[in-house]
Amino acid sequence: MRMAGLITVILLVAGTVGVGMSITASEPYPDPDSEVTFRVEGAPEGTEFRWTKGEDGETVYTDGAFRWSVPEGYHVLKVEAIRDGTAVDTAVYGVLADARLGAIRTVDRRRSDRAVVRITVKVKETITGGLTLEEWIPEGWRPYLGDAVGDGTLTPEEVDGKLVTGWWMTPLDPGFDGYLEYALWSDQDPKDKPLSGLLVAYINGERVELHVGGELTVR
Repeated sequence: MRMAGLITVILLVAGTVGVGMSITASEPYPDPDSEVTFRVEGAPEGTEFRWTKGEDGETVYTDGAFRWSVPEGYHVLKVEAIRDGTAVDTAVYGVLADARLGAIRTVDRRRSDRAVVRITVKVKETITGGLTLEEWIPEGWRPYLGDAVGDGTLTPEEVDGKLVTGWWMTPLDPGFDGYLEYALWSDQDPKDKPLSGLLVAYINGERVELHVGGELTVR
């Protein structure tokens, strides 16, 4: 098993895929209460930005960079590009602030026939009983597991609308990265479909469930 890696999900679609905005983070795997700078990529010209953070819906107007001391847990951050009082584009981003595990998803929309979704799982605290990644298949897509590769000890499987893989050669020590690659195809128009994933780990006999952070939409 490789001790460093990357989970890559390739989503292949027919037709043209729009680029749109995205959010990047200065620290993709933040610890609780650490300050992170979030930046807008691919924004339309001549816009200002309205950021909405967390469950309380606090809204802040600022430029293309936004700094936030992220509290513990999983939070959704949204940014809207505003022109003449109207939102012309929107991006959403899941922020996972946890001292035990980190997971980040990015979406590459540069190719007209596909959107490349990349997930990286990072271990911060020793995992004693295994680690599983569950990634939901967006509506309108179908998985193609013939291209699936990775460093997990489980072959990716489609189970109840999810793709599931895992790492069971424990312990998994701090600094371990896991990765997986697979493809999703669609002959429909799957724009703006939500992405969602879950990590399930066992640490000293405790079951831990954490949402995958990063980009939450494929276009």
